Amino acid sequence: NEEKTKETFSILREMAEKEALANKNKEREKQSNKQKG
Repeated sequence: NEEKTKETFSILREMAEKEALANKNKEREKQSNKQKG
């Protein structure tokens, strides 16, 4: 049971990291678009 919890936790963390990366990329795009004018 504990193994399953660890597995779920790592999957959730992976998803959270991917989401954070996607948000960073979106922000970066916004910034570069502003700079381009």
